[in-house]
Amino acid sequence: MRLSQGNFFGHVLRSRKVGEFLLNETGYYPGARIPRHSHDEGYFCLVRRGSYTEAYGTRERSCGPFTFAFHPPGEMHSERFDNREVRSFNIEITREWLRRMSEYSISLDHGAEFHGSAGAMLALKLYNEFRTADSASRLAVEGLILEIVAEACRIENRRQSGGPSWLGRVREILHERYVESLSLREIAKAVDIHPVYMATAFKAHFHCTIGEYVRRLRVQYACKELGQPGKSLAEIASAAGFSDQSHLTRVLKDRLGMTPAEYRASLSA
Repeated sequence: MRLSQGNFFGHVLRSRKVGEFLLNETGYYPGARIPRHSHDEGYFCLVRRGSYTEAYGTRERSCGPFTFAFHPPGEMHSERFDNREVRSFNIEITREWLRRMSEYSISLDHGAEFHGSAGAMLALKLYNEFRTADSASRLAVEGLILEIVAEACRIENRRQSGGPSWLGRVREILHERYVESLSLREIAKAVDIHPVYMATAFKAHFHCTIGEYVRRLRVQYACKELGQPGKSLAEIASAAGFSDQSHLTRVLKDRLGMTPAEYRASLSA
């Protein structure tokens, strides 16, 4: 089964067309099963609420709050939803737009998930623009989509170019221990690389510092936890590695343009 632009299984809650981009928020009922299908156009998908398992090609991935992935045109996939309603924010990009971008060496030919990248936070900012349109929002929407595409292309280029194996181990350490107050020296010792060389190589490969990467992981964890009922902001801030609730509030306001309370409220909107 192949779906044309703007068509998704589930129910579209709101949609908006900006130039050649179609943005929509889609809801899925608890326990839903979506058969194998593809889409005429490529699209980015940000999971905002709930969780599900997605099969694509010969692989599977678990998708929960803050999962951000790209589906190229024609990719076959199916989904099995868990026992909570799922909300996803989708950014459709036409084949024609992708074709034109290929003339500038911008290529999105393969499916990809962008865990730990800036992409999910950019997508959340885009979602805010999508919901609160004003006279300048069209420009903001197009700019954020271009930033997301650029970030996705950088990640794809990194995958193709590889890099030293120890960089992968550094990334694993950050994902395993991002709530800790790690020093560059500790991380460098674990991979047997000089701290200065490690920091320089990491920034060249991932286009951000190690500290920035850790902050992204903390923000993503906090956003996931804000979707869980009964957890206080102080508890979430401590579990995510922030010094206190005020620190968490400042960082989310700076990164997402929302306080933790505003972000939590947006999940139930």
